[in-house]
Amino acid sequence: MYQTELFELLAGAGDAAFVVDQSGLIRFWNTTAEQLLGFSAADARQSACCALLAGRDSSGARVCIPGCSVIESSRHNSSISCFDLHVSTASGARKWVNMSVIVARTHDEQLRIHLMRDIDVRHRLESMTTEIVRQIAGVMGLEAEQILHRAQARPPAAS
Repeated sequence: MYQTELFELLAGAGDAAFVVDQSGLIRFWNTTAEQLLGFSAADARQSACCALLAGRDSSGARVCIPGCSVIESSRHNSSISCFDLHVSTASGARKWVNMSVIVARTHDEQLRIHLMRDIDVRHRLESMTTEIVRQIAGVMGLEAEQILHRAQARPPAAS
C-alpha cells in the first residue's frame, strides 16, 4: 500500500486517526482528530507525536516520550494492546482517550496508525466512583476493595 492510499483511507475514518513515522513525526492527522483535540492538521503534521500529545498514564507519569513503547514495540514486531492516555489539547486542557495502534508497512517505510476514541467522561465517572467508594469505606472502617467485592458478589435485583 502507498502512503497516499493509506491517508485517503484514514481521512474518512470515524475515529480520530493520525499516522506517525519511524522517527516519531506525525505525517497525517484526520479531521476527526482535529475535532477531538483541537489541533489543525497543519499544526499537527511534522510535529513530534510525543511533544504534541504529551500523554500521561493514570498515575500522571509521562508516557509519550521519544522512543516510547509504541515505537519500540513496533520496531520489534510486537503487538500493541490498546491503552488509555491523558493527552493535551490545543486549548491546553487535558483529555482522556483510548488509543489503538496498527503498524503498517508501506513500500518504503513502517508507519504507526493511531486511532483515538474520547473516553474523558467515562474516565471521570470511574474516578469519581472510586473516590466515593473510598469515602464510604473510610466511614465504615473497611477497605474500598471489600465494598467493591461485596457489590460484585451480589446477584442483580429481580425486576
